[in-house]
Amino acid sequence: MANTLLTPSIIAKEALIVLENNLVLGSKVHRDYADEFTKVGDTITIRKPATFVSYPWDGSSLTVQDIKEKSVSVQLLDSDILDITFKLGTREKTLDLEDFSEQVIQPAMRAHAQKIDELIASLYAYVPYYGLVSGTPAVGDILALDKILNQNKCPVDEQRYGVLSPATKAKYLALEAFLHAEKRGDTDALRRASMGAVFGADWYMDQNIQKHTKGTITTSDYYASVITGDVLKLEAVTSAKTVKKGDIITCNQGAVAVDFVILADADIGTGAFVVVPHYPAVTADVAEGTTAISAVVDTTGPNNLVFHKNAFALIIRPLEKPFSAGLAEVVNYKGLSARLTGTWSASGKSDQLSIDILAKAVKLTEELAVRLIG
Repeated sequence: MANTLLTPSIIAKEALIVLENNLVLGSKVHRDYADEFTKVGDTITIRKPATFVSYPWDGSSLTVQDIKEKSVSVQLLDSDILDITFKLGTREKTLDLEDFSEQVIQPAMRAHAQKIDELIASLYAYVPYYGLVSGTPAVGDILALDKILNQNKCPVDEQRYGVLSPATKAKYLALEAFLHAEKRGDTDALRRASMGAVFGADWYMDQNIQKHTKGTITTSDYYASVITGDVLKLEAVTSAKTVKKGDIITCNQGAVAVDFVILADADIGTGAFVVVPHYPAVTADVAEGTTAISAVVDTTGPNNLVFHKNAFALIIRPLEKPFSAGLAEVVNYKGLSARLTGTWSASGKSDQLSIDILAKAVKLTEELAVRLIG
């Protein structure tokens, strides 16, 4: 077909089809999409599922509950626009749609898909629940993750997903449970990234799973909490230490050991406590300087994720057409949106094509996810 068929609409639609087909994590999480145009700087609200409490009936009266819908407010920033801009040479302008897709659109949209998956994979840093890859990987590693999700009341009637790095996949794929997953009739296991369904979760490989490098804080350092301020305070004892976003430390609150995930990098000095953002909330007072950290989890390495789709959300919003662009199109497809614009670069003396996407990954419910570390 002649290149006259390569309109902005056709190119943009083809781009979104390619993007949808290349997402791994991006296709497994809650996708929050609205078709109204959104500007950078806008704050939007994401609704979370309603929650209820089941009360025994006393035979005469009812406890009437409000529908408690929780929400998360998210501001969309300049950095949430993912952009790919490239020159269009004479050769590309003469390609038909099939060749143009193979040589231009598919590589571009695979890059967009990888970036979106990276954004979602980085949300591991908000999750305090974890399991470790055994020295000799075993089925028990997977069952331990399932136990954590069940204890956190993760829905059992909806799909759970496990997404592993290439290195972690190689460790577990030889286990009989994964090796013969396709023999149970899981036709999806024949897909390129799928490892089949094992122990209540569908398992996938994703090259964009993130690695973590933990801070230098140790069990000989101290923590203290103040229930009124709901804060976690850390103090280095002998020399200055650090904590990194995504670190997990275990602290004893009374007789209960609590895992806290650190939510921001911080330098911990000696002789004074430093307030550190964390999750979950502190639930008991601890006297300053009297209680040592009982464990620092070795979070270094791939932080694979097992989760319910409502643990995380991918926010997609359409971008406005530029006022001055002669060639522009905004296309929506299956909860995705892309803006395609074409311009002439006077400085480069060439046609340029941009495909940009407004996308942001956010955590919704930490209890619906668990890390498999190592």
